[in-house]
Amino acid sequence: MNDERRLIVYLFLVVLAVRVMALAGTYTFGTDSAAFLRMAELMREGSWHAALKTGYHPGYPAAIAAVSLLTGNLVGAGFLVSLLFGSLAALPLYLLARDSFGRPAALITVALYAMHYPLVDLHTDVMTEGLFCAALFTSLWMGRRFIDAPRLPWALGAGLAAAGAYMVRHEGLIALCGLACWFLFEAARRRNRSSGDLVLGAAFLVGTFFVASMPFLIWVRGEMGRWATTAKGSGIPLQKAMEGEVVAYRGDLTSKALIAFVRLNYIVLLVPLAAGLALAWRQEKWRRLYLLSWAVAYYVGVAYTMQGMGYVSYRYLLPGFCILLPFIAWGVLELIRLRPMGPPHRAAAIATLVLCAIVGYRDFDVHRWEDLPLVRAGEWIREHAQGRPRILSTRDKVAWFAKGDLGPPPATVEEAAAVDFLVFTRQDFDRREWACMPELERDTRFERIPGDFTAGSKRQRPVIVYRVRRQKTS
Repeated sequence: MNDERRLIVYLFLVVLAVRVMALAGTYTFGTDSAAFLRMAELMREGSWHAALKTGYHPGYPAAIAAVSLLTGNLVGAGFLVSLLFGSLAALPLYLLARDSFGRPAALITVALYAMHYPLVDLHTDVMTEGLFCAALFTSLWMGRRFIDAPRLPWALGAGLAAAGAYMVRHEGLIALCGLACWFLFEAARRRNRSSGDLVLGAAFLVGTFFVASMPFLIWVRGEMGRWATTAKGSGIPLQKAMEGEVVAYRGDLTSKALIAFVRLNYIVLLVPLAAGLALAWRQEKWRRLYLLSWAVAYYVGVAYTMQGMGYVSYRYLLPGFCILLPFIAWGVLELIRLRPMGPPHRAAAIATLVLCAIVGYRDFDVHRWEDLPLVRAGEWIREHAQGRPRILSTRDKVAWFAKGDLGPPPATVEEAAAVDFLVFTRQDFDRREWACMPELERDTRFERIPGDFTAGSKRQRPVIVYRVRRQKTS
């Protein structure tokens, strides 16, 4: 094993060690995780159509189902897939940073990736980010290798990785579209013997992608009644764009996205990010433009999609943020090299990295204590229910731990009375998110279960459980 390969193995182990330490003692999984677990459970049973009806793309649940055959536990498999692939994603990111900025910047990139709290939080959860980023970054690196040396195996690998990213999340389409554009752009720019290879590589890229994705695309066509890229709501803005209709702009969502982006940078990273973007073009211009184009394209696509969906989350911004990490690392190095560069300047640059680590670890607690009452409520329902209970709740994990079915939000109290249990946090009840909530206390059909399931801990959110009384029939 040469020094570079040994270094890559060590980097993977370091990133993995940080996530394993953070994962130790985690009590439950986060938001949306129960939906992936339910899909994986259905896939293991062979009910693929029912699983896909959930709406999420099948890549991550299928990986959970496959790994669970070895672990014997779906929840453990979900954590394991996120943990391993979230750590593996650091490797193609390192290679992209090394090829564009050199080894020192690549090492800083991995350090930032390893310690960034939102990334660690999602990689120690049953969530798609780890697997998605691993597939996306691999496709970008293989695409870069094909541009440097147009050999068809790199194009095939890039197409397969792009299909993997798309099968995990709808945003993975950016890998196919972006790589095809870059291959054709380079063919037009060079106008030499390699141009034909680049065009052929684009064809192989697209062909590999569609061969790998076609079963899912056929299912989407059958579900939607037309060719489409997804059955999720995130596909609506894209469909409107293809029909010539542009979704309406919402400034409040843009401001929320900007605030989320600043928070991802911990503010202290904004200065090296600006420096890196400004000073990156002295050499290796095309390589760095290649890297930057992905962050720009990703954020443009997400910004347009979120306008149509009416919702934004920091999770949508993380892959683009990771692609910008090499520029942040380069900005730190350039600030250190800046002349005149005395001890105060060097100390300030080093303090930036230290502060990033401190800020990143300030909330390094992914135990999810606040959701433990929801787990207890679900387990209580499982013990006291007869058969498979029907549950209304704003938290999907309750139905998972209760081994029940989650119902849609009720429009009336009569619809609420048709289920077996209702579970809310005190925050949900106070906000009265559902129209029937104020009537529950007054309606004798709803029996409130004593206690709040917090076991006296102030860090946990109280949970309110109602059991629906059934009238006896003569």
